[in-house]
Amino acid sequence: MATSLHPTLQEEFSITPDTPHPTALHDRISSMDIIRGVAVLGILIMNIFAFGLPEVLDNNPALLSGNIKLNETFWFVVLAFFSGSMRGLFSMLFGASVILLTASRETQNSRLSVADIYYRRLLWLFAFGMADAYLLLWFGDILYAYAICGLFLFPFRNLKPGYLLLAGFLCFAVLGYKVYVRDTTFLKKKEVATAALNQQAQHKKLTEEQEAAIKEYRETQKKFEPANLKKEAEKDMAKVAGGYTSNFNRAAGFSEKSQTTFFYHFGFLDIIAMMFVGMAFFRLGILSGRLKNKYYLLMLVGGYSLGLVLGIYPVNIIQQNEYNPLLFVEKLLAVSPINPYQMRRLLIATGHIGLIMLIYKMRLLPWLMNALSAVGRMAFTNYVIQTVICSLVFYGFGFNLFGKLPLYELYYVVAAVWGFQLIVSPLWLRYFRFGPLEWLWRSLSYWQRQPMLKEPPQPEEKLIAVGA
Repeated sequence: MATSLHPTLQEEFSITPDTPHPTALHDRISSMDIIRGVAVLGILIMNIFAFGLPEVLDNNPALLSGNIKLNETFWFVVLAFFSGSMRGLFSMLFGASVILLTASRETQNSRLSVADIYYRRLLWLFAFGMADAYLLLWFGDILYAYAICGLFLFPFRNLKPGYLLLAGFLCFAVLGYKVYVRDTTFLKKKEVATAALNQQAQHKKLTEEQEAAIKEYRETQKKFEPANLKKEAEKDMAKVAGGYTSNFNRAAGFSEKSQTTFFYHFGFLDIIAMMFVGMAFFRLGILSGRLKNKYYLLMLVGGYSLGLVLGIYPVNIIQQNEYNPLLFVEKLLAVSPINPYQMRRLLIATGHIGLIMLIYKMRLLPWLMNALSAVGRMAFTNYVIQTVICSLVFYGFGFNLFGKLPLYELYYVVAAVWGFQLIVSPLWLRYFRFGPLEWLWRSLSYWQRQPMLKEPPQPEEKLIAVGA
């Protein structure tokens, strides 16, 4: 028996059993395009740290150039309100697209072709992610990670929303436990080293293990001393100031770590948990605008208020301890064994959805909604364009501004990129069906060249809000 969706819920693709093809424009869900547009623009709020600053200074705005108070204010707002939340939106929408890609076309006779298309798309996404990381030098790439996580989502596509939410929260729980083990392991090492130092002060003989613990603890402490952070930052700036080869070697080292050790310990669960939540939100009608406005208002108020409480508190701890991550871990664990990061970003992301959907359904700012929808329809292209622009702005083969701008001035670059993409994306889609990378991805997935130009010319697409 065929699995069907309402026509307006067919976003990515719409096929018959005989002829798979991308969805027509009138079948897209405008609300999801808008959310995706917000996510792809918003993700640069956090990514600009890695593009423009040495990694060792990411979490110490007091050591950056320019006005320290402004640096600290921007850092506080960004970490408390945006950290992880835009990436969370992106992950949710990716999860929702799994259902859209499969359920809108799946019948008993076409399941094999649906799986074929689904996994071909992911394998090409994997290839694009590797190119983004190693050719375009973006070591914070998420395409690779999304491709890997997507491989595991197909069997869950038909689950009910409750089970999808349960799967997501189980992933969050396991991830929370892994973070707890990591942090408590560090504290145990500190306790062993402190006890050994006390014995050393009493002129007692130490074991080799105790001496090794003292050495490791001192090296860790030394690593986060301001003078050493500045020295490491200068080394990093020298690498980035070089040509493509120097930047390739630097980015490749970061990418190798992020795509292996970090991803399999923490990144996989972080991403797939949000994808499960996104699948549940889609099935509940949250992402397609089918809820009444009062529920979106509840998401807005509840998500932001609770999320900010969980966000502001740990950021305050960091600032009160002079941005020392070692003291931060110790102080945070003294209050609660559960790190609030994942719950905070889920709540903030939920608040973002509530706000976006209220603006959309109340037909406010239609010019902005149309522009964001276009950005969202070209999210893949716009995400990669951000890499290209920021590489040219910050790296040595471009304008070489890496590490030279105060934190708050990095957001001049963010604003310029936003303006460019909000203007160019609607203009591009007046004449073309897809963004250039979306077209390439679809053509490769179907192994057939997709039509690019709009023929015959179509009037500019208008957003139609779902009734409240």
